[in-house]
Amino acid sequence: MYIYKPQKRNFAPYRPNEEGTGKYNLSSHGARELSLVQRKPTISVARPLLRVLGHHEMPGDLIGRERSLAFQDGMDVHIARAELELRKAMALMTFDEVMGNSSLLQLTALSLPARATAVLWTTHAFLQKKYSKKNDPSLIHHRNRDARMLYRQLAGMDLSLWANQLVDQVRFNELPNSIYMPPGHPVPGTTYRCHAFRARRNFYYPVDQFFPLLFEEREQALIALLSDLGATKIVISPPSDELMRDGGQSPFAEMYEKVFEYPPATQPISESFDIKQHPWLGGEPTWQAVVNERLRRSALRAQFEFGLDVAGMLKTHVQAIGQLMAVMSSMELPSDSLATLTAQMLQPRRVKAEFSNF
Repeated sequence: MYIYKPQKRNFAPYRPNEEGTGKYNLSSHGARELSLVQRKPTISVARPLLRVLGHHEMPGDLIGRERSLAFQDGMDVHIARAELELRKAMALMTFDEVMGNSSLLQLTALSLPARATAVLWTTHAFLQKKYSKKNDPSLIHHRNRDARMLYRQLAGMDLSLWANQLVDQVRFNELPNSIYMPPGHPVPGTTYRCHAFRARRNFYYPVDQFFPLLFEEREQALIALLSDLGATKIVISPPSDELMRDGGQSPFAEMYEKVFEYPPATQPISESFDIKQHPWLGGEPTWQAVVNERLRRSALRAQFEFGLDVAGMLKTHVQAIGQLMAVMSSMELPSDSLATLTAQMLQPRRVKAEFSNF
């Protein structure tokens, strides 16, 4: 049996007083029941990340085997072949598999150090020739220089502390029956992250779905909060012209808008509002301000934004990417692209609420 000794958790940014259950509604388009994985009840998974080992995978393979293959020739490469060796190294590393879709969301969900996330994301963008300088007569020379620099940073990246402190590794058939996952999971060779709430630390989501699933949950929690505050109308939509992807408006953003209308409240909000029914409130300062204004001053309107980010994790990684990109010779972010990248990753929504005058 391959699983590390459990250790005390000290990770959740929120500490609401809430009991976890075997079912939780994750979608505003309809209930999706988390399936209970029935396994041996003797294991207690303790770290925020859980790696379900592949059929031929050993616990040390997560960063050890691929790293030894990727950098078997040392910490540096000849500048003439730097880009080729960098591409080969990335193809051999375990984390290259997460770069194909939602790369920054997935890397952030893995709780990698911000510097490591920036190096991996920038290396992937470099190899895909994104953000390359245009009309640069020395572009080949600059790309070789940047490839060599990125190779050295990848080769010197030590993730052993991350793997030892944050990742539990367990065989598919040895998962404890206290673990809850979405339908169709667990999948061998997949890494999962536990819920942000301490009371739901036995809920595990695939890292590539971690932020989207939590967003759906937070959105439902926000709608419930505003309706309990006596909202008569709630509109959730993307900010105009802010969600840009690859130079164009996201089709999802263009279609996304939700409108809810309710009859006026029939009793004073201060008497019916129960803060214990809103566990997300403890980690959302903007929501707290809306509650205070509504309960104390009977506010009739509120407008604010929220998005995929949880506890500012994505913003931290976007800032690290901007710092690394600033020293690249062959790549550059346009003046407004860092803000655009932030909007792409955070996918903000504008919320407008109107309240009854009761």
